[in-house]
Amino acid sequence: MTQLRAGSRGPPGRRKVPEQPLVVARGMDDTLRVLRSRIAALPGYASSDDRRLTDELVRAYAGEALTAMQQRIALSEAARSQLDALILRTQFANQAAFHDFEGEPKDDAAVARVARADAALVELADRMASIEPAEAAALLNQVQSALEERDRAMLEGARAPAP
Repeated sequence: MTQLRAGSRGPPGRRKVPEQPLVVARGMDDTLRVLRSRIAALPGYASSDDRRLTDELVRAYAGEALTAMQQRIALSEAARSQLDALILRTQFANQAAFHDFEGEPKDDAAVARVARADAALVELADRMASIEPAEAAALLNQVQSALEERDRAMLEGARAPAP
């Protein structure tokens, strides 16, 4: 992941990483605003197409950060294995979790929970650029937990299928 200086142009869909942590975002509008400060092309969650692209962009953002971390620091064999598994996990949507959420979420609260989970994952991705080897295992565990929380939020946020 490329760190940008103020006023510089970066890769498409990227902006300078702002100082404001994502976890302070309160409402859905704030969460989207802060997410879009990290991923400029993020469409949001309004339509099925928006949810699909947002999922893809958030996973790509995390995957790029994981890959950069992989190239930057030396890890134990166990941490390297976990990192490899996380990179693979970010490459593909969890269809069991995403399928029904993509179609029609249960309500606005469900969408907001997924957005907050996305924001937490993006915040962890931002931290990967400066992580030290001694802190890597703990951060990888947090990324694993964040991905699991995204999946739970999508599963719980999906509207139940009609009987």
